[in-house]
Amino acid sequence: MDKVKRILISGFEPFGGLDRNNSEDTVLLIPDVIGSIAVEKVILPVEYGRCADILIERAELTRPDAVICTGVAQKRSSLCFEYAAINIMDSASADNAGKVMSGVVIEEEGDSVLYTSLPLERMLGATSAAGVPSSVSFDAGTYVCNNLFYKLMYEIKYSDLCRFGGFIHFPRASVCSPERLAGAVCAAVSDAFS
Repeated sequence: MDKVKRILISGFEPFGGLDRNNSEDTVLLIPDVIGSIAVEKVILPVEYGRCADILIERAELTRPDAVICTGVAQKRSSLCFEYAAINIMDSASADNAGKVMSGVVIEEEGDSVLYTSLPLERMLGATSAAGVPSSVSFDAGTYVCNNLFYKLMYEIKYSDLCRFGGFIHFPRASVCSPERLAGAVCAAVSDAFS
């Protein structure tokens, strides 16, 4: 695998009445350089569509080799590398703009499922070796995280946005602190892309 020189990592602002978001706190702790890899960071709004627009615009400006999106899944007990995004928005919970989506297709002409292009096995091995419980997930949900993941993979498939992309769900901070998660992400990036 060719070495990666630049990576863009995103987190989300708080949502659902919470004061903090473990993905935002984690991303802000990741250093600006991991080994020889330059790291760009962006915190996104928890809003269908708008989050992806901001991410893609940032990626077009910075031209990273890889984009890793992160979000929090309150009921997860481990760091989860998402394997697939599905072409649907469906949740009884409103996003931060008050939108509720029920069975809405993300891309009318898009595939039903798009798959991550991150080297999951290498990244999973690195996070586990760093002492953070980790797994591969086959269910990114149908809320804003999946919307962002799907739009990212759609852009990667149909443009030259970047070579690698994917999504990581973090557990809540009481399960795994931002400090531990940031260390695990650094280990995964270093092992997979250096």
